[in-house]
Amino acid sequence: RVKYYPVLMFDEDITTISVPAVWELQLDDENEYTAYNGVGWYMTEFELPVSGAGKQFTLTFDAVDYYAEIWINNRFICSHENGYSKIEIDLAECAEFLNDGSNNLTVRVTDQDTSATTDFKIKETLAGFFHDSVGINYGGIWNDVYLTERGELKVTDITVNTDISKNTASVSAIIKNVSEIAKNGDAKITVYNCKGEEVGSADISGISLMNGETKKISAEITIENATLWELDNPYLYTAKVQILRNDTEIDMTYTTFGMTKLEANGTKILFNNKAVKFNGILSWLGNWEQISPRYDEETFTTQIRELKKYGFNTIKFCLVVPPDYLLDICDKEGIYVYIEYPIWNPVQTDAFFERAYSQMAELINMAKNHPCVVMSDFNCEMPSFSDEMKDLMTWCVATGMNIDSNRLFAANSSTGAQNIDGEIDFWTYHPYMNLLGFKDSARSIAESRNSGGDKPVVFGEYADYPAFADFDKVIAANGGEIPWNWTVVDDPFRADIYLKKLGYSDGQIKDIIEKSQQNSVEAKMWYVQETKKADDVAAYFITIIQDIGHSVAGFFDETGDVKFDSSQTTFLKETALLMEDTVLNYSGGVKTEVTPAVSHYSGVDLKNVSLSYSVTDSEGVKVAGGVLQSGVNINNGQYFTFD
Repeated sequence: RVKYYPVLMFDEDITTISVPAVWELQLDDENEYTAYNGVGWYMTEFELPVSGAGKQFTLTFDAVDYYAEIWINNRFICSHENGYSKIEIDLAECAEFLNDGSNNLTVRVTDQDTSATTDFKIKETLAGFFHDSVGINYGGIWNDVYLTERGELKVTDITVNTDISKNTASVSAIIKNVSEIAKNGDAKITVYNCKGEEVGSADISGISLMNGETKKISAEITIENATLWELDNPYLYTAKVQILRNDTEIDMTYTTFGMTKLEANGTKILFNNKAVKFNGILSWLGNWEQISPRYDEETFTTQIRELKKYGFNTIKFCLVVPPDYLLDICDKEGIYVYIEYPIWNPVQTDAFFERAYSQMAELINMAKNHPCVVMSDFNCEMPSFSDEMKDLMTWCVATGMNIDSNRLFAANSSTGAQNIDGEIDFWTYHPYMNLLGFKDSARSIAESRNSGGDKPVVFGEYADYPAFADFDKVIAANGGEIPWNWTVVDDPFRADIYLKKLGYSDGQIKDIIEKSQQNSVEAKMWYVQETKKADDVAAYFITIIQDIGHSVAGFFDETGDVKFDSSQTTFLKETALLMEDTVLNYSGGVKTEVTPAVSHYSGVDLKNVSLSYSVTDSEGVKVAGGVLQSGVNINNGQYFTFD
């Protein structure tokens, strides 16, 4: 290919632009969305310090959407295709034309598009939900760019595999010689606890590598009295790998990890040898402030804490790859993560398959050391597999299992195709159906899925029961203006305007909107209750975490406030008392029977449990009550029906 000099290409005005950020929010004075699917040129300068003995530098782009071509001092360096993965440039390879001090950096970014003439058609790429389904395509350098000082022998790609039965962490890393001549050194692998205290180490001597050569090193570290990573105690260790020469550090990198064990056992999922049920919610990582998956850390942390408070323990990132720093937050806060990699009804061309095979392994690899990441699939809602797609899904699942042995994998989160030419860890289904039909179907769906062999069943997404948005509240939070996203995405149904035309008063309209949101929440919780009665369902994910322009079925509204009431979310708890969803009127003196049950997945057995009841009148005054059953023992992972 022609490595042309970008300095010759500029014949128009240059605009200052922020990085990291997508360009769509920076192309007008109002910083509102401006659709642009094409090419953007970035130019800046960076200072390169005078290197110390044996030091090199790495230039890293955490993510660029979509196709990046990079020059330094007008010399072509590399190209990279994928909107989620890192680009790392060892500047030692550019030494002949680098300057001490100021250096020019130029990046040409080409976005995906729906145009017939583009080389990067959205439906032929691993496009996320916003690009594809919502139609809000974004482009540019949306994640961090930074320069780090590294050694001539450089540590890359740390992997940690834990064995909680032996209290060991097996740590491996790839060492690369990035200098122009042969180099040698020693390595040290050290594990630290959350206080920064060393708990184990191993020395590896005599590493000798030619220019450009790589070598894998590994060691098994015993951690005495290891603390497990759990939701209520997300304990993190740190594995550090150093390259030493004459006991002087010349390179170092590290990763955090947790001591965990995850497995599918029949229809159950066991985490750290205890049955768990993943009570989850769907996230597309859609936020109008950034458009890209670059969430504000404080906002994301607050959302996790709110979700946990109400009983959720899992987030499913649907058709999107979360940035590493968001997974770090999930690790620290203690919430499980399901990643669904972004393949959604693609156009199955040779170009698509070539991209999927070349890019997917790197995306899987990005999340491998995060203890929060427990499940993944590679396709969404594909009704059936072509031969080529079945081969790809078989390869994706096998590759995932090889890269991350402590994660469960399936091929397709869907009501459709499941089987591949190899093993999967769980079945999936998307039971989008009305509540009345769902009540009678949840158990039969689970049983039907398991006809292919006993595995955990996962309801990958459902229960998107809609409601009217509180339009006045959203507009007020936006400074009295209609949010820009309402004009880009299909306008949400303005119930307030419609009802006003029908003659309803402001007070009546407010009451209707509040009731619709309450009904939505109650419907979601009834979906959850019926799901928990189908005990073969080991995980479920209701739609969706937050209202966005075209969807008002969120846990949070568009301003970030919680729409649920804690009294409505008891079914989400790890120990949930379940009842029939039938409401009847009874005449005085008539006998009635109920069959309460408990879904119990807290991790500990319950001893000497009592079941009591009370009846209250319309004023809340208790008119009857008592103990129905006592002395009951309920094991963790048990669905228990009271007599």
